[in-house]
Amino acid sequence: MPRKPRDPERTYAVVIDEYKTARLEADQLKEASKQANAKAAKLKAEANRLKKSAITRSERKVAEAKAELQRVLDLVNADD
Repeated sequence: MPRKPRDPERTYAVVIDEYKTARLEADQLKEASKQANAKAAKLKAEANRLKKSAITRSERKVAEAKAELQRVLDLVNADD
């Protein structure tokens, strides 16, 4: 299979310029990725904190409801 003829417009300077542009874009994407990962970590930590807080509140409400139920049952049994 014959090779394609070289593109006379594609010089060393053009290729180096394309390389530098691609390298700059890759560096920008890497920095954006770092920032996105940091933001995701902060959001995950906040979500975990909120989840634990909600669980604690729910457990407290369940304990209060159980205490109220026991109080009512004691009152009902006391009348018997």
